[in-house]
Amino acid sequence: MNSRSTLVALGTLVCAAANLFGQSSTGSITGLVSDASGAVIAGAKVTAKNVNTGEISESISSGTGNYVLVGLRVGA
Repeated sequence: MNSRSTLVALGTLVCAAANLFGQSSTGSITGLVSDASGAVIAGAKVTAKNVNTGEISESISSGTGNYVLVGLRVGA
């Protein structure tokens, strides 16, 4: 193999390996809790339920109405 072929092969392997690190089996949901007038709601309980496993994740909205649910497994 000449040096150019080696360099191309090495570049391809590096790019392929970099794509593997982008994969994840968990996700997150972020959002804002507000009422019909658009005012934010602090301290609201937010719940997500995986209907396949029954697993429940909960969060409380912040003083600005924002919430984050992290570490959610893939599912409906």
